[in-house]
Amino acid sequence: MGFVTVATLEQLSDGAVLKVQVAEQELLIYRVGTAILAVSARCTHLQVSLPAHQENGVVTCAFHGAQFELLSGQCRSYPNSPKLLDSNQSHDLRIYPVRILENRVQVDCD
Repeated sequence: MGFVTVATLEQLSDGAVLKVQVAEQELLIYRVGTAILAVSARCTHLQVSLPAHQENGVVTCAFHGAQFELLSGQCRSYPNSPKLLDSNQSHDLRIYPVRILENRVQVDCD
């Protein structure tokens, strides 16, 4: 699929989070200063859709409270479940490559 346009720079003010659908991928597009990042919009616990709202660069799953940093996708907190605490399993959100081309925000979902 390659890079796909998901927004324009005007649609993303500083601190804004935009939820977009690209093919079968639901993504959160986040702008902080001049940096624009894209992460999966699905919680890594039960694949619940994450909200298009952030507080201090963190998005929180409304279903069970897992928290993820939007800059890195890193999981900051996770529900306490023995099944989910497998040390071989990553709880971080997937990060997608982003580029800006002629004022368009593009994401590579491959």
